Amino acid sequence: ARQYGERIEFYDFRWGIDSRIDRNKSISICIEAALSSNYFIGLLGDRYGWIPDEDLLKKELGVHFTKGLTGKSITALEIEFGSLRDLSKPCLFYFRYPSQTNFVEKDKQLKNEELKKNIHAKRGKDCKSYSFLGGANKKFDDETIISDIKKLLLDSHDWGQQQSEPVDDYQAELNILDAFCNRCSEDFCGREKILD
Repeated sequence: ARQYGERIEFYDFRWGIDSRIDRNKSISICIEAALSSNYFIGLLGDRYGWIPDEDLLKKELGVHFTKGLTGKSITALEIEFGSLRDLSKPCLFYFRYPSQTNFVEKDKQLKNEELKKNIHAKRGKDCKSYSFLGGANKKFDDETIISDIKKLLLDSHDWGQQQSEPVDDYQAELNILDAFCNRCSEDFCGREKILD
């Protein structure tokens, strides 16, 4: 990503939020990360995730709250805000099959399958399936994801001919600086008094 003027920060909430942060703030932290990202990559296995109650959702989501969000897991909410509400946002999804659901509650298993169907219906071209059977199956590995991310970066920008290939370290730093300045200036609203 750096070679192409982008910076990638990975948010991995599988293990939860930092224990020093109030658990009740985890919803707003996760949703804010999903909303502020330029890309969304989701890996979904068998677990549906923690389902916060409606009162907590109202409190944490504020203006983003709607009745349709009640009963959804925090994982489903991250996906909703991170990719399904903005179908122009570049994203990738990886679904693990065959499912190994002998340890998952039946109602959550059904919700998880429904979530996968919903994602596939809205983002089908962005979805891939993989199987992981004790590490013996080589159909899916880190190189697959890295290759997909490179393609996602290249496809989501108008790089021009000369930018479609990696550049030297100096040019990469200039690309990062340029991308940073563009990101910062998008939301800039100067005060006339100060600008004059």
